[in-house]
Amino acid sequence: MTEDTSDRALKGWHPGEAAVQDIIHLPARVPITAVVNRLPEQHRLFHTTRLHFLPITTLDNQGRPWASVLTPTSGDAPFISSSDDTHLQIKARVWDGDPAVRNLVNWGSAKDKVLISALGIEVSTRRRNKFAGYVESAEVKDNSVLLNIAVNEALGCAIFFAVLQAHLDC
Repeated sequence: MTEDTSDRALKGWHPGEAAVQDIIHLPARVPITAVVNRLPEQHRLFHTTRLHFLPITTLDNQGRPWASVLTPTSGDAPFISSSDDTHLQIKARVWDGDPAVRNLVNWGSAKDKVLISALGIEVSTRRRNKFAGYVESAEVKDNSVLLNIAVNEALGCAIFFAVLQAHLDC
């Protein structure tokens, strides 16, 4: 284990992740030590300069996962900044009824940290980087949210999106 390897990595892949890797027939399972406890510099640059949207997952007070998509408040990237290799700040637009807002509003009263994970996707190249951590602070006003996130897991994703072609038999 390297110094940067996440503590979570010591436990191995979640059984669901292992099953997905088997279903898509990855030639070799991604080594669990690829999960690190900080954002490598290339991930920081990627998240702060290349993204126009950010799919996230938060948990509600019953531990159920909810997906949301954050976008820039102005419509222009970047909307994510990073003060160091373990923190991201996100200023984003959210929609009425967005489950992330409900989960983040409960953040102030939660005794546990609000967990968050995200997948940065650069559509033009299909490049993806995942991160996970917890919300250090959240401010929600109207349809905007300002998040300060402590990142404790990061992973660059292998490109395994297949290009699909439709064949019509007419």
